[in-house]
Amino acid sequence: MRSVKESLQQARDFQNAKDRLKLPLRENRFNSPRPQPSLGELKTRLKAKRSVKAAVEDEKPWYLSKVEALCEHKEGPILRDLVPPTKQHPVPTLAHGLNRVLFNPGVHWLRDPRSQVYNFTPWLEHIPKVTDFAFERMQTFIPSSEDPDLLALAVQNKKRFVGSTSSLTGMLSHIYFLISEDKDVDTSSLSTVWKNQKSDFTSGQRMPSAVRMNFKNGVYSIDSSDSYDNIKDKNILLWLGHVLERFFTMPQKEFEAYLRSKTPEWTPPPQPKEPVRDAYRFAMSSTFVMRSQLDCVDPSLPGTGVFDIKTRGTSPIRMDILNFMENSASPLKQLVGLKDSFEKEYYDLIRSAFLKYSFQARIGNMDGVLCAYHNTGKVFGFQYLPLIEMEARLYGAPVGERVFNKCVELLEAIMKEVERCFPGESVQVAFETQQHKRRLDVVVSPVDGPRKDEVKMLEVTATNFIDEQATRGSTAVTSSLPWTIHYVIAEPKLTPVKVETVLAGITSRLSRTYALPTGVTLSTVSQFWHSLNFTSSTVTQTTGEVDPKWFKEPDANQSHTRMQSKEEREAAILKAAEEKGKPKKVLNLNGDGHVAEDWTVYDDWGYATEPPKYDFKGKAEEDEDEKAVHHIVARLKAMVGERVHVFFSSCFSWHVELNIFFSPAATDFTRRWGKSCQRLSTLGRFSV
Repeated sequence: MRSVKESLQQARDFQNAKDRLKLPLRENRFNSPRPQPSLGELKTRLKAKRSVKAAVEDEKPWYLSKVEALCEHKEGPILRDLVPPTKQHPVPTLAHGLNRVLFNPGVHWLRDPRSQVYNFTPWLEHIPKVTDFAFERMQTFIPSSEDPDLLALAVQNKKRFVGSTSSLTGMLSHIYFLISEDKDVDTSSLSTVWKNQKSDFTSGQRMPSAVRMNFKNGVYSIDSSDSYDNIKDKNILLWLGHVLERFFTMPQKEFEAYLRSKTPEWTPPPQPKEPVRDAYRFAMSSTFVMRSQLDCVDPSLPGTGVFDIKTRGTSPIRMDILNFMENSASPLKQLVGLKDSFEKEYYDLIRSAFLKYSFQARIGNMDGVLCAYHNTGKVFGFQYLPLIEMEARLYGAPVGERVFNKCVELLEAIMKEVERCFPGESVQVAFETQQHKRRLDVVVSPVDGPRKDEVKMLEVTATNFIDEQATRGSTAVTSSLPWTIHYVIAEPKLTPVKVETVLAGITSRLSRTYALPTGVTLSTVSQFWHSLNFTSSTVTQTTGEVDPKWFKEPDANQSHTRMQSKEEREAAILKAAEEKGKPKKVLNLNGDGHVAEDWTVYDDWGYATEPPKYDFKGKAEEDEDEKAVHHIVARLKAMVGERVHVFFSSCFSWHVELNIFFSPAATDFTRRWGKSCQRLSTLGRFSV
């Protein structure tokens, strides 16, 4: 039996051997560590079409088929623009002065919490109800398989695959997890309170990606798969995103044409002779044609000036999505901090969304993303996130273009092998790179046909080389030196039961469970589920089976958050009552975008108001509502102008208190209005 001293010496010798190799030992399928061949050896063997596997593996291969190649270093973008076949609407621009956010880094409060001054129109503060928005009055989303322009461009340019950002970014993300070897994100730009917080990607970001490849006329159209998404149509954040895109890019009157409450009778505009569709960018790579919808543009931004609009619900909404009504009072109170802050939302964005956002921006050739923070009921602020900033948080260096290029190259290679699994058939495909596994699993099964029950699996591995030297993925991603990836795509020798087990594991990780909303039990959840309909102004029942396994009781964190949301809602109601009827001060903008010297006053609903015309010869005596106070104030200002200064110290439905200060020259005015002031004293205290 070895002594402790001998065991320690053996461990030190093993560590020294690893250090001399300057890379982690690679494990083959038999868990026997061996050094990785050099890049020169790989190039020689691949050129001679000889296997790079060890002899023992050649004698007893662990795979049914295998393809390996190199993604060598290349400069320049991998995508090239294509001219859209159909006429498109102009790319929208921001409304309501929101373009200020694009050129001023950091968060922009919609309403400054200290001074209570609005930086933008108060009309943006309160989000319209999703059920009030008439989705049928706008162009609907077109999946890749139903887009004639996308398919026509693929045939015209002899490309095999087409897809949109929604279906491609999930697969690209898992390829990035593979080649980066689970590299952490960079949170060093945040305040020190985040120093010891997690810096890996969230479980939601690492969820498997499932797509459907529809084969037609020699082209595979890649759509996001709905078969694993049990909440897609019930997710208020999904529908609210469509509403807010138009909320921020349309003038008030134009937007109200989409609200049933404002425009109950709606006449569709006349259709043009030639079809006109929303704005998209089409681009092609070696085997792909990709499509990206263009949300917004500002010509003053670098490059194309195009950027995406993203809406970010607060953490309580995202973590307890079915309880959105109760949690819709969750606030953002501060810029930095671990809780209820914009910095908390930014931290979550880095770990859960920046990778997807950056790939979408690359496909659409965009400059960045405008993010609006909200709680489904109220907008708190805005922040512009340039692409270079998002990629700095992801990679720690300005290497976004070459990371994207490598991911697209690997995606093209994998798609070729997926096609060979079931040639000429539409298939379901699931991608997953599990954390610390250093392997991408791809599971393929036909959608229909005689082979519908068959399942095949591919394993993808990758080794990084920087300047001819094998390197860790986390180092390769941030390096600026020439980067080559040696990849292997193999179909392993696995029994059907083993493949089904892998697929079952991916399926289980694709499915989520949701906390039951307050007041809903397992016995009533089916009724609640079918009543969720965000596309109609009335509650209508949907159909379909509801699996009780989708739901669970709220955990301790969710219960605590719900209790806090109730308290926040009570505080918000009191604050709204206190502010009811008070004028709202808003920074005005001149035509050149500069702040004007005057202010605009808005009512409780965010609509700009003018001093109302009011007959005070007795009507004030009949008016029991405290709104008479505001009418009198407006009249006072109209008569004595700047000599009158009004301060509202409080304004509840049952109490009104005003303090009016004016010059002695207004003595006659006081006598004339004494009767109205006496009447208003019944509502509260009116001091002159």
